[in-house]
Amino acid sequence: TIGDNDAYDALMGHLQHVPYLVIDDLGMERETAWGLERIELVLVHREQRRLRTLITSNLTEMPTPRLQSRVLDRTLCLLADCAAALDVRPRL
Repeated sequence: TIGDNDAYDALMGHLQHVPYLVIDDLGMERETAWGLERIELVLVHREQRRLRTLITSNLTEMPTPRLQSRVLDRTLCLLADCAAALDVRPRL
């Protein structure tokens, strides 16, 4: 519906233009071609405008070759291995 499209456009615009964006646990979402394409669109848009994006993931490879190439591009990304980091989440 039109209302849903307006809300979606507003959300995408927000994600593309906020000064700092944090994407937590990339790769843990329900993986669909449409969803991965949306993530790529946001990242490309932010890269072109040199906006900062922090991505956390426990994956050794990104879900698509295109995302993988962006994450491994040292001119775009700084990778930090935090495998020894302490898990501070409360135990349920």
